[in-house]
Parts: sequence; structure tokens; C-alpha cells
Amino acid sequence: DLALIGTESSGINAEYGLMVNTSSHVKLARSEERFLQLLRMFNKSLVQRKESCRRNLQWSVPKVVATAPTSRLIEDNTSNISVLEIYRWYCKNRTPEMEVDAPIAY
Repeated sequence: DLALIGTESSGINAEYGLMVNTSSHVKLARSEERFLQLLRMFNKSLVQRKESCRRNLQWSVPKVVATAPTSRLIEDNTSNISVLEIYRWYCKNRTPEMEVDAPIAY
């Protein structure tokens, strides 16, 4: 992990956590960038809907900066949690306790 410390345009000191990602597959990196663009588009549609706007729902999309064809800097925000973490919490706190790896039955 890397920490970038600087001043924003508003004069506020800020610290950003960054991850260095290296990959030998350029096509994989391009598909990930397209997926992140898709999540940004979903966020725009969530803002337009009354209920999701009221609840401030949005996908967390990290900022990605390509430094070379095979390496990127990715924003690492520790305040976000994944859907998997939410599911694990749900399984742990459910009565009767449900296994995380058990198949989901409707």
C-alpha cells in the first residue's frame, strides 16, 4: 500500500491510500475499466430515483490511474465494505445461524 499526502484545491490537507496493481493482461485491465464505467453509470441512475436518492445509495467506484500498460494505481478506501462482507454479517447474525458457503434457497 502507498499513501499519497497532499493538499486539495480547497486548501484541505488530505491523505489518500493507494494500491499498486500490476498485471500482465492488458485486455483484463481494459475490461475492468469498462466495468467501473458501468458502475458509474448505475450511480447516475440511482441518483435519479427518488427512493435510492433518499437513502443515498450508490456503488463505491475506486479511482484508477494507469501508470503503464501493465500497472495501475487504485484508490484504497477502507471505509467501504463489500457486498460479501454484508452477506457474511447477515449469515452470522441470522437466527438460526446460516453458513456463508451454504447455497441460497428461496
